Amino acid sequence: MTKQVSWIVSIIPIISVIMFFPACATQTNGVAKSDVASALVQAGFKPKPATTPEQEQHLQSLPEHQFVVVRQHGQKFYLWADKPNKLLYSGNEQAYRAYKTNQKVAGATAEGGVTFIADPRGNAIAVTTYHGWAPFSEW
Repeated sequence: MTKQVSWIVSIIPIISVIMFFPACATQTNGVAKSDVASALVQAGFKPKPATTPEQEQHLQSLPEHQFVVVRQHGQKFYLWADKPNKLLYSGNEQAYRAYKTNQKVAGATAEGGVTFIADPRGNAIAVTTYHGWAPFSEW
């Protein structure tokens, strides 16, 4: 009888570990993505939903986990596409710098936390209207 009890007691930690690890993996993936969205908002980026088929199509064409730089009405804006949620985040130079600083401080290297700029020469893409979105300065 004591061997049965001891065997049951020894297998409980193994079962706990087997059940715990898949839960951690599931949680981590969602947290990394929501952390990027909240970090963008915290830095001053403003999200807007894609409301037209043209906006949704253009949103899907933007690069993943990468900023796109545009110049609209003489101002530079940094755009981040959240494709699964059909959102476009827009921020000015100050918001972008705040985001970069926050990421460095946090040491974020999680999936989606590393950023690149699709503007290798430092020239933003000049636009007057951007695929039907309201001017970014009005967000």
